[in-house]
Formats: sequence, structure tokens, C-alpha cells
Amino acid sequence: MHFGAVVTAGIVLSACSNGTDGDQPDFTGHAGMPTVESTTDATAEENSTTKSLGTQEKEPPVVTVTETERQPAQPPQTTSGGRDFIAGLGEHGWTSVHTYADCHGSERVVFAGTGPDGRAIVCQDQAGTLIYRSTIFGGEFTGSIIGQDGGNYYVDASPSIIVVTPSGISVREGGGLAATADFSDSWQR
Repeated sequence: MHFGAVVTAGIVLSACSNGTDGDQPDFTGHAGMPTVESTTDATAEENSTTKSLGTQEKEPPVVTVTETERQPAQPPQTTSGGRDFIAGLGEHGWTSVHTYADCHGSERVVFAGTGPDGRAIVCQDQAGTLIYRSTIFGGEFTGSIIGQDGGNYYVDASPSIIVVTPSGISVREGGGLAATADFSDSWQR
């Protein structure tokens, strides 16, 4: 049934009722209400109802935002330990190209990665301190390693944390993922 017809029928029924509590209403037109036949065309009523439904405001859809760390399309070539360095890498840093992301003085390479977004390196000085340097995203950055587990390194980049893995880096800030970069090649001691 259409909404308009239901409302109209409800008004007519309540107005026509001349019964008292518990009595059935009398729909014969007594109590001063004449009986009226409807001459409304059902098709016209359906068209007007359809138009009014079409003009009703619709609620906006619910949008859910999901944050996912990007995984590299192909796993990077990873080499571990020994002197089996990836191309362009030596005991004390990059040999093919001198870059900001390199070890200094007597530091030696502990981890190195290269990819389309730049290079990153983790170096260890003679005291055993680990230092991260990178040229990722077109900038230069040096940071202290604040944690390590397995082949992953965590770098202080306050207010962010940089997570360095054999497949790339991710920058986390405020509990969310701020940026990622993939390595096509990486090496770690």
C-alpha cells in the first residue's frame, strides 16, 4: 500500500468511528460524515508516489578506510652474511657510487638496500653503535637505531619511526603508515 493512501484511510477511519470503548467502529457514514467514493486514478497516484520517493534525500554511503603496508611485486634479491655483497656494495659501503647513504671512516656495513626510491644503509662503528643513513624519497637522513629484531631495524626519526626490512622501509607516524619504499636488492651481515 502507498503511504498517502494509508494516512488518508487512517484519518477517514478515525473520523468515521462513532463507537465507544470496545465497540466496533461504524463505517456507514453516520455521525455526520458522508460516505465518499474515490475517483483518484491509481496510475496517477503511483506516479506521484514514485516522484516523491525519487526526490527524497539519500544518506551518504558509509566509507571504511583501510591502511595496508605495500608489499613488493617481486621479492628483492637478498644476500646475507660473508662477502657476497650485492652489486656496488663493499665492506665499508657503496663502491659504485658515493652517496650520502654510505658508511664513514672505519664504520662497516651491517645492512644495505637499494631500490627505485633511493638507497639505505645501516653501519656499525668500532664501539658497536648502529647508524642508519638514507637517500630515500629524494632527501638525506641519518638516524640512530633504537631497536632490532631478526633482520629488521627500527630507526628514531621523531616523531616517526622508520622500519627497515630486507624488502624495504616503512615510515610510521602517529600509529599509522606515512610512507613506504621498496628495495630491489638488499644485503645484511
